[in-house]
Amino acid sequence: MSDADTFKVTVLAPEGILWIGQAEMLVAPGALGQFTILPRHIPMISLLEAGSVLVHEKKTGVPPQAFDITHGVCSVLPTEVVVLGHLRG
Repeated sequence: MSDADTFKVTVLAPEGILWIGQAEMLVAPGALGQFTILPRHIPMISLLEAGSVLVHEKKTGVPPQAFDITHGVCSVLPTEVVVLGHLRG
């Protein structure tokens, strides 16, 4: 797995660290609609609304990691994404 094909993802909540790893894609419920992050994405920050953050690892046949949130913030850099979210429930 090439570093150019993945990026580091950290998913945090008030409860603590939920997930850290390498991903090939992340899908999140942004305040202006759902968005997708791929490797080498331009830097951005987005508010998150209620929905699921899906982290797709580069493993064949493995379903994405899903985190159901009520709201949060997503910070994106070309090689790293940090999701700060409040878990639903």
